[in-house]
Amino acid sequence: MMATIKQVNDEIGIQWLFSFLSADKRKTYCLYEAPDLETIRAAARRLGVPADTIVEVGSEVGPLAAATTPLREQVGATVQPPA
Repeated sequence: MMATIKQVNDEIGIQWLFSFLSADKRKTYCLYEAPDLETIRAAARRLGVPADTIVEVGSEVGPLAAATTPLREQVGATVQPPA
């Protein structure tokens, strides 16, 4: 039986927050909470899905950060204020 994305994410220790679809609908960009880049690569390998480029992001700024704070609190993500 093939594991579901949620099962693998839970086992590996990453949390999917949300995804974006490019205007031409050819690329999907996903935002995850993860301990490190390799954990995301491991989940992608296990699921057989592409993770062509992984970019580690720093502090959040702007209106989107304010809008996603309640979501992050709901999923138990740690929110760190900018330095």
